[in-house]
Amino acid sequence: MQYSFVRTKGDFMKLFAAIFATLFSMTVFANSSELAECLEQNDSTVGREECQQDEYLRLKLDLRSEYIKLRQTRVKDAEQVINSNLSWALKSDSACTAEVADREGGTSQGYAKLECLTRRTQLRIDYVKALLSAE
Repeated sequence: MQYSFVRTKGDFMKLFAAIFATLFSMTVFANSSELAECLEQNDSTVGREECQQDEYLRLKLDLRSEYIKLRQTRVKDAEQVINSNLSWALKSDSACTAEVADREGGTSQGYAKLECLTRRTQLRIDYVKALLSAE
């Protein structure tokens, strides 16, 4: 069954992302300055981790959007970049786990890992945007 408002895979992914964000009642920051404001307002590790989680989710949605744009172009190796996403995500997770391993489960370990994943996701977005601008 296909609904009239979902005409392409991109439309479906946008709809899915919106439903996901709504269902899990997560605040998705519109930009990084909102992250800074959230971090300023939260002194606790748990509060700061929630801020970082929201920023990470925002960037993951931005990355998905950039992949959709990339899929619709004729950029050389676009499919290879898109298909390597799972591998990239696993490598990022491993690298960030290793980066925070010395914290040995301390209260800031989760926050530090999210911060690392956020940083790496922003770098991936910048990479995909660079591919798009080179078209």
